[in-house]
Amino acid sequence: MFVKIGDQKLAIRTLSTDKFPQIQFDLVFEKEFELSHNSKTSSLLREMNILFYSSKNVSSSSYVKYTFTCLMYNTT
Repeated sequence: MFVKIGDQKLAIRTLSTDKFPQIQFDLVFEKEFELSHNSKTSSLLREMNILFYSSKNVSSSSYVKYTFTCLMYNTT
């Protein structure tokens, strides 16, 4: 799975859970971003929590939590 911010594309996780250990972590994006993947055979259904906040007023009460489902499907 990749995240693209501007012209930079960074790997943030792998779908090979058998080969690579997985951890949960929080990411903070201060700019517009795009999530993508390049898997041709793996499937993944994962809920991801996204917190958005106003950059002018960054306090714990200004966070808004959104949940969306990231779906990668088996193409074979």
